[in-house]
Amino acid sequence: MYNIDKQKFGAFIAMLRKEKGITQKELAEQLFISDKAVSKWETAASVPNIDLLIPLANLLGVTVTELLMCQRMEQDNALSTTQVEQVVQAAISYSEEEQTRAYHSKGKWGLIYIFSFVMACLEILFSYMSGSITTGLIVSMGLGAVFGVYFCFFVKEKLPACYDENRISVYTDGLFEMSLPGLSLNNREL
Repeated sequence: MYNIDKQKFGAFIAMLRKEKGITQKELAEQLFISDKAVSKWETAASVPNIDLLIPLANLLGVTVTELLMCQRMEQDNALSTTQVEQVVQAAISYSEEEQTRAYHSKGKWGLIYIFSFVMACLEILFSYMSGSITTGLIVSMGLGAVFGVYFCFFVKEKLPACYDENRISVYTDGLFEMSLPGLSLNNREL
């Protein structure tokens, strides 16, 4: 499989950016990211998220294939089917690390959740028996149970790389979406 050389990739981006006569900050503004992210690409500390490949290639005046191969290609130089397949595989896999779910490595959380769930059910039962059960109690316990299942079993252990490169305050995973205005999510605080 074709692997992207981060050093070569960063040098290629820097060269193209300088040819266009734009600064890291100007490129970052056009991509709606921080200039630190562009700096990280150029110093081989990271690579851009797959979502940014097309806009980045367009801004730098190259094709996505040229960007991924870290070289300009002549118009007459057609790639073989194998080379195209390798570049496509690299594009799909280079910025996405395999995401593991919490239950893969944190077995104790399952036991803690089950214990907490049993305690919540006992609280609801005792409230019902004493005649002091309220709709608010049932709703809050139900929501706690649903979010508890998600956070103890299904939450990803690591956020995608774009969260470290940009100030993002919304997390989405399937049907679950969490918005935290004023806060930015990243892997440094996990």
